[in-house]
Amino acid sequence: MAVFEKLKRPTVNQLRLASGLVMAAFIVSHLSNHIVGLVSLKAADDARAIFMTFWHTPIGMPLLYSALVLHMALGLRSLFLRRSLKMPAAEAIQLSFGLLVPSVLLAHIAGTRLLGFTTGLDVGYPYEVLILWVDAGGFRGALQSILLIVVWTHLCIGLDYSLRLRSWYPRGRPWLLAFAVAFPLLALLGFADMGQEVAARALTDPAWAAALKVKFSAAHPTVAWISANGVWLAPAMMGALVALALLGRLIRHLIAARRGRVAISYGDGPTVKIDRGASILEASRLNDIPHASFCGGRGRCTTCRVRVDVGADALPPPNAIEARALAKIGEPDNVRLACQIRPTEACSVTPLIAAAREHLVGRGKGGVFGEEKDVVVVFIDLRDSTTLAERRLPFDVVFILNQFFSAMSDAVERHDGHYSNFTGDGLMAMFGLENGLKAGVKDAMSSAFAMLRALDGLNARMAGELDNPLAIGIGVHVGHAIVGEMGPPKHPVLTALGDTVNTTARLESLTKGYDVPLVVSEAAARAGGLDLSGLPRHETQVKGRTEPVAFYAIPAPPAPTEAEAAL
Repeated sequence: MAVFEKLKRPTVNQLRLASGLVMAAFIVSHLSNHIVGLVSLKAADDARAIFMTFWHTPIGMPLLYSALVLHMALGLRSLFLRRSLKMPAAEAIQLSFGLLVPSVLLAHIAGTRLLGFTTGLDVGYPYEVLILWVDAGGFRGALQSILLIVVWTHLCIGLDYSLRLRSWYPRGRPWLLAFAVAFPLLALLGFADMGQEVAARALTDPAWAAALKVKFSAAHPTVAWISANGVWLAPAMMGALVALALLGRLIRHLIAARRGRVAISYGDGPTVKIDRGASILEASRLNDIPHASFCGGRGRCTTCRVRVDVGADALPPPNAIEARALAKIGEPDNVRLACQIRPTEACSVTPLIAAAREHLVGRGKGGVFGEEKDVVVVFIDLRDSTTLAERRLPFDVVFILNQFFSAMSDAVERHDGHYSNFTGDGLMAMFGLENGLKAGVKDAMSSAFAMLRALDGLNARMAGELDNPLAIGIGVHVGHAIVGEMGPPKHPVLTALGDTVNTTARLESLTKGYDVPLVVSEAAARAGGLDLSGLPRHETQVKGRTEPVAFYAIPAPPAPTEAEAAL
């Protein structure tokens, strides 16, 4: 009993995801079977024993049908509960296509499994393809292909919403997108190839086609009719259920209107009125108020969060989904998720994430909110910039600095780094955000050598304009930092905060005292696997730290390309 007591009741999102994944597994196995059709019809029919056997077992079949019914019920529930049908295009496509998915699978079941149950025969690819591609001039085959695309699109959008907040997803997304396009295309080509093969055989051997149809005509006439017309019956049934859900929404709206509406004020913005039971996010969408919602209002992210300025005590307490999401960011009690709170009394709220930055969440390195992670930080500082400015006209100073920043930032980007921000005469960059600390340190060192080489080239080009060659100091360090998009909503920058950043700045300042262009912390050398044993080890005290920081002062390498190759 103790085991069962620890089990948590699944949320609607978890049930939706679980049922969707079951159907996704079936769809992937079925389309994989279609792809074998590129070899031959017989090969695809033989491969069914590999791809489809599980779904015909006492475990697989009830699992699939239960997932189908549950996913259909949750889709209708979502449609019924929505106070607003205004939503982003991706959400609208996913919802509408999602309501079509049960129709497709029910039609497929009616055309294959139901017929197989009543005849006791195994309905294989020859009969299926004959009915779809030869009868009615191939219209049903073309329709089935379109519906396949609908099902696959719904699946891909749903997975995108589920995975977009995973740290690895931005890196894997291009590969997943390539798979998402190539996989159904190959399945459609295999399906079409089988259609051509069956059509050709039916033309040259009409007796074979007639015998195949007779073989499966032993079903009860009603079953046979359902099987033949399932492609229309399933969508009609689903359409009726959707109509009932929409009618239910209308009745609920009329009842809510009689009970009175709730006023929602948006800080210094407008005040709107919504039905009791509608969410803050739905209020924003109904009234065309921009509101971030990266996960589509499912409570998986916290982009839609708002600060409740007035009326926080009157709001219903957070549900399980909202409580789990808010626990991850540790906000005060008056910060809530707009997609989950459904006010019953007037309140005033302020959205905390600008809608213009919603697309950055999960796609940038660190995301809008930021995350704590290990990172390689590099500080670059142009020496004697004050003297440079004193002896030149402002235009000349800006020109020289622009040339300098262009060369430095190019060296950062060419070695998989991300420049964070520019100061008056310096630059901060980060490495290892995608590929880890070891590779990040090596990239940072390669970038540092490239900067020194680029600076030599810049000095050579501008020798006639400079009294003294430009010189820089570079500090490299690794450690834990808060990384994320920060700054004004229209112009955020990727940056890092924390002790690691302060320590790196301190190390860069030591380049002057040791008369070297590059200082690397011992922690960075260790993380990158660098062998700096031939250099003396130094230590320095950094404000705010009790332990000294060990480092190596590295002179300008005589041959940068060799030094980079050694990494």
